[in-house]
Amino acid sequence: MLWQECGAGVLPIRVEDQGRQLLLQSPPAKVIRQGLDAHPQLAAALAGIGLGALPPALVEGGRHWWLAECADEASLRQWQPDHDAIAALAKATDSLGICVFARSAAPSYQLVVRALPAGVGIVEDPASGAANGLIGAYIAHAEPDGPLARGYTVSQGREIGHDARLLVQIDGDVVWVGGHTHTIIDGSLRWTGAE
Repeated sequence: MLWQECGAGVLPIRVEDQGRQLLLQSPPAKVIRQGLDAHPQLAAALAGIGLGALPPALVEGGRHWWLAECADEASLRQWQPDHDAIAALAKATDSLGICVFARSAAPSYQLVVRALPAGVGIVEDPASGAANGLIGAYIAHAEPDGPLARGYTVSQGREIGHDARLLVQIDGDVVWVGGHTHTIIDGSLRWTGAE
C-alpha cells in the first residue's frame, strides 16, 4: 500500500498485478443537488446532449463536479460542448465543471466519460481519476444492485486523441480508480531531509 497526500487529504493507493496496476481510493462522495433544475445555468451547460436515466447532480468528493448521464455513447462522443456555458456554471457553483458519462455495450469498457473542468481552465481532461471516482460513487448509490455497482472499465479521452482505459472498483462505499502502469524508471530514492 502506498499513500498520496493531495488537496483531498491523504489517500491510499493499492498496488496490484505485481506493480503493473495502481488504484487510488477516492475521497467519500455525497450528492449536494440533483435534477436538471438544480441550477439555472445547468441546462445551458448541457445543451445539445440527450440525458440518460440518472438525473444530473452536483457531487462533492474532495472537489465539486456536476455529473450528467448521457442517453447513449454515440451522442456523447459526438457532442460539441459549450465551454463558455460550462465555465459559467463552474464559476457560479464553485465546481470544476461537468463530467458527462454514457453506458456502453463495447466488450472492453462499460462506460464512456468526458470530463470538462472549465472551472480550472482545462477544456477537456483525457483521464480524470477524481471525476471517475465521483461517477462510481454516484452510480453505486443510485443503482446498488445494478450491473455497474461493483465496478467497470472506462473509456475516456478519445475525443481529444487519447483513449485512456481507467478501472473503477467499488467495494461498498469505497471507490478505487486507477489503471495499468508502465515502469519508466526503477530504483530507489534516499531522502536526507532539509538541513
